[in-house]
Parts: sequence; C-alpha cells; structure tokens
Amino acid sequence: MNFKLPIRDKLLRFLGPTRMIALSFVLVILVGSFLLWLPFSQNPGMRASYLDSLFVATSATCVTGLMPFAVIDQYNLIGQTVIIFLMQIGGLGLMSLLALFLTLMRRKLNFSEKKMLQDSLNKNDADNIPNFLKSIFRYTFIFEAIGMVLLALRFIPEYGLTQGLYNSVFLSVSAFCNAGLDNITRSSLMAYATDPLINFTVCGLIITGGLGFAVWFDLRRVLPEKKKFSWKRLWTRLSLHSRLVLVITGALLGSGTLLILLVEFTNPDTLGWMSFPQKVMAAFFQSTTLRTAGFSTIDFSMLRGFPVHHAVLYDYRRFAGRHRGRYQNDDVLDAVRADRVRDSRRRQYDAVQADAARRHLPQGVRRHADLCLCVDHRDLSADAQRSGNRFPADRV
Repeated sequence: MNFKLPIRDKLLRFLGPTRMIALSFVLVILVGSFLLWLPFSQNPGMRASYLDSLFVATSATCVTGLMPFAVIDQYNLIGQTVIIFLMQIGGLGLMSLLALFLTLMRRKLNFSEKKMLQDSLNKNDADNIPNFLKSIFRYTFIFEAIGMVLLALRFIPEYGLTQGLYNSVFLSVSAFCNAGLDNITRSSLMAYATDPLINFTVCGLIITGGLGFAVWFDLRRVLPEKKKFSWKRLWTRLSLHSRLVLVITGALLGSGTLLILLVEFTNPDTLGWMSFPQKVMAAFFQSTTLRTAGFSTIDFSMLRGFPVHHAVLYDYRRFAGRHRGRYQNDDVLDAVRADRVRDSRRRQYDAVQADAARRHLPQGVRRHADLCLCVDHRDLSADAQRSGNRFPADRV
C-alpha cells in the first residue's frame, strides 16, 4: 500500500499544480461529453453528434452558458443530471471535490496535494486546507438549497412536485455557478420576465456565487462582532480584495441597470411593454447576468445598438475565476490600470505598487492582471465580431 504515495507525489511533481488542475478539467469534460453523447442521455428521436456533446460538456464545465441547442429539447433526465454535475464540478473544481472526499475518509493530504489545492483555491497559505474546503462546500450547498426552495415555490405549482423540484435544483446550481443554462424553456427565462420571485432569486444566486469564497469568509469574519454595529467599522475591517469586489460589483450592477433602462425604456420589443417597476427589475436582471452568467428575460436580438456594445463591454469585465475563490477580472484590471497610471507618472514601473485604501496588492495579483488583460482583449475581439454578425447594421 505504501507504493501509491510516491507515485502520486511523482505525478504531482512532474506535472505541477497548474497542469494537474488543467488536466482535471480536461478529464471532466471528456467523461461528461462521452456520457452526454450516449443514447440513454438524449431524448427519443434526438441524436447529437459527439462534437456537439463535447461543446455542451465544455460549456457546462467552464460555466460559459453557450449551447448549440436547448437543453429541454435534447436531453432527458439522465442527460440533464450529467449537466448538473458538470456545472457543479466546474464551479467548485474537481481537485476540491477529490480533496474533500479524501478528507471525509480521514486521510491526510500530503504537501504536494495541499500546494495544488492552494493554487486551485487561490489561498494565501496551505494551512487548514481541510476545514477551508468544508466551509466552501457547506456555504455552497446552503446557498443553492435556499435558491432551490425559493424557486420551488414557483415551479412546483407549475410543473408538479417532482419536475418542479428538479427544475429548481437545476436552475439553482446553474445560477450559483454562473453557468447560465436552464432546462425549462427554449428561450432562457423570458417566460418569467415579470416574475419578481424568479428574477431576484436568480440574481441573488448569481451575485452570491460571483463574489467568491474570499469575500464570504471575510464578511463572516467581520459581521459577528459583539461591538455596536457600524457600517464604517465593518467597511474598514474588510480586506482590500473584499472592498474591491463589493465596490466594483455594485458600480457595474448599478450603471448597467441604469444604462439598459434608459436606452430600452421605450423599446416595445424589450422593456417598452412593461410597467416601470418591471422595467427596473428586467434591466437589473440583464445587468446582473451580462457580467458573468448567461440567462436572459428579454430578447437580446431586439436590443438597440448601444446596449449591444454595452453588453460586449460588460462581458469583457466578467468575473475571471470560475472557481469561486479566485481573484476577479474586476479586481485585477483595476489594479493593473492603477499600476499603469503610476508608471506613466513616475517612469519606473518596477518601483510602482498598486495602492488602494493604504494597502498593497501582491505582485502575483498584478502579474495575473496582465495575463487577464491580454486574454480578455482576445475575447473582446471575438465577442465584438459575433455581435456584429448577429445584429443588423441598421440597429447599431
């Protein structure tokens, strides 16, 4: 039995934590695509090619929200369950799931495994990894269970007990993991455009999942204080990362809601036919989902030209880490912009440090910012090209 430990250590040492994490996602995608391609996962009379199945598995695991066809049309209960597991694994990470299983089996993690999990979860140190993992899974399933119960209040009367509960689980997991997939209709959530329960529950799950583990635990750390509650004290005790995430999230949600509301207010194909409270709610939903999910309650092909480009830019600022614990594009892009401004003023980039709220961002975060900036410029070009192909020129 002792020969297994050296082999595992050699594998981790040979590949390294980053390659192991990447390979774990490749493995999940390949297994998921094979299961989705099998006939017992698809509806009678439907036969998706393996390439389509690979696309669906990749989209669900990487939680992008893209699909070549409607989930409800193509996949039966088995196929939809496979997609649920793919979304959940994509949101939490296969390495985290395996580590939690080993922890529950009371097997200690060796140093290489702790290092890999530290990189996967973007944790500052490798201390207390098992308890950290348990907290992540505990909060994840609590949030998803709350979302499922709220969604079930609407879906059970409409679809019956069994199907209603299943649809609630599917949508809750998809929203919390920011996957943007649903098994309800062929047109996302457009049938529930004026339903406050569906809109605010899905928005709450998207925002909560997008904030990240670090923000959850930071809020948990500062909220239970026995001293007299004060928003100022709460704010000053939060870490720089949490403050950046909360401020930029609020700013993007607010500005996006206002912009969509103003431009689409009189458009009869989107918000024009709704009452004013419903317009605000629909605009807030689109602003929330544009940044990191993939749902919609209005027809995006009927948007006027300016919101189309606005949607591309907000997608450009989407959250980078699909693992809930990673730094976000919003954080790192603002950090690198601060660095560049200081660099232009002082003419010495090496001497510049991104400083906010009298604290310093680690050098590794700034390097991650440069990488995200390069990758997202490529994604922005692709998104702009797709938008240009989809929307007629007279709408721009």
